[in-house]
Amino acid sequence: MLIVPLTGRRFRENLPWFTIAIIAINCLVYFVLQAGDAGSGLRAEKFYRQSGLADIEIPLYVAYLEEQGRPMPASASAEHLSEKERRMLLHGRIEGDGRFLSRMESGAAFGGDRERFREWRRLRTEYEKLRSRSVSFRFGLKPAKPTALTFISYMFLHGSFSHLLGNMVFLWIMGCLIEAGCGRAVFLLEYLLGGVLAAGLYCLVYSHSRVPLVGASGAIAALMGIFTVLYGRRRIRIFYSLGFYFSTITIPAIVVLPCWVANELFQLFFSGPNHVAYMAHVGGLLSGALMGAANRMLPMPGAAAVPETAVEPQDPVAPLMEQALEKIAALELPAAEKLLEQALRMEPGRTEALRHLFHIRKLTPHTADFGATARELIARLIRDPGTQSEALEVYREYCRIPRRPPLPAGLYLQIALALIARGRVDEAEKLLAALVRKRPDFPGISTALFKLAAACRERGRKDRWRRYRDIICARFPDSEEARMLRRQQA
Repeated sequence: MLIVPLTGRRFRENLPWFTIAIIAINCLVYFVLQAGDAGSGLRAEKFYRQSGLADIEIPLYVAYLEEQGRPMPASASAEHLSEKERRMLLHGRIEGDGRFLSRMESGAAFGGDRERFREWRRLRTEYEKLRSRSVSFRFGLKPAKPTALTFISYMFLHGSFSHLLGNMVFLWIMGCLIEAGCGRAVFLLEYLLGGVLAAGLYCLVYSHSRVPLVGASGAIAALMGIFTVLYGRRRIRIFYSLGFYFSTITIPAIVVLPCWVANELFQLFFSGPNHVAYMAHVGGLLSGALMGAANRMLPMPGAAAVPETAVEPQDPVAPLMEQALEKIAALELPAAEKLLEQALRMEPGRTEALRHLFHIRKLTPHTADFGATARELIARLIRDPGTQSEALEVYREYCRIPRRPPLPAGLYLQIALALIARGRVDEAEKLLAALVRKRPDFPGISTALFKLAAACRERGRKDRWRRYRDIICARFPDSEEARMLRRQQA
């Protein structure tokens, strides 16, 4: 089950620099410091299989399980597994069973066979040396042998690119919000403390494991716990997925905490064998909830107010647009026009409102209001390359209206450039010819003519290319375009 808060835009003035820095450090560690980990791991596992170490440890481990009255792991006894796969699974269980390894190290597992014990110790020492060449093994947190350094370093290491990517996506979502709400220094402290506490619970539960814990998910889970308590009863919108079904729902933020904890515990007990540290996630969520409660009770220096954008704000213009469309459908155009004007006062330049207002006002094309609406709509559409085609269609419709109000020279120039870019050279020529006649000194005309000349040349219209070349050199002799053309002639 996936549960993701949809928190909207959380920062416009202050970038979440600490969140960005933590993401950058994680990526740097993975792509630079951990670059050789995969090769080191493969070499160590190859040695384990081929050196005879597996032939010593695995039979002893099976005998140890029988002696302890513990069943063989179901995953290792499945009939569809090959012998190689079965031995690999048992090897993984051995590394996580610190009691058995301690028994091996003391020699108790070998009975009185001292020679076999010495051979095992020699091979195991070599195997440990090979594994220690991996950064993730050396600096990952081993619950059976924790150090102060690995309680911090483990949260900046990752086992794979997909592991890194998933964690960084959630770190970005939650980090931006918590950094804005608590302040940068508090955010960093709580991120690191959350990672330490998450690892602490993991070490308590798996105290005998020597498999290194790596990943930022414990610290990120702490941010998630902070988030739920920081927002408390405030309603937020979340995305959830059940695998076969997904949707969004708006609920109080605090309700998400037990959902997350329950999901992690369900995965822990019912998802089968995997490498996900669910108990670290639970520890992070619970420790984050405690820190979130502290944030609410204690004044945090440098903290901002909790952002109000956890729920995306309702669009105040949308109801006006709906009413306007209803009026247009009922042919109550004056009422629709007033509603659209009100919408534009609330959100100047809203393209959808301008479109409808243009079509209403073109019924009375000789008014100043129609000219102003046409200018604003074309100007807004022409600025975006994605809507320039629509802008040109509106312009052509505008041109079909007799005795229409003129557009500004700058807008005509933008239209001409858009026509040239879309290969509508003939239309651009007419427009630029009129501009050259009426506003020959308007800034940008020489550039537009230069582009028009280039378009003509590309289409094999050499006579027109020469004509525009001569116009540029004669009328705009000091322009950069004229200098470029003279250099080409030279």
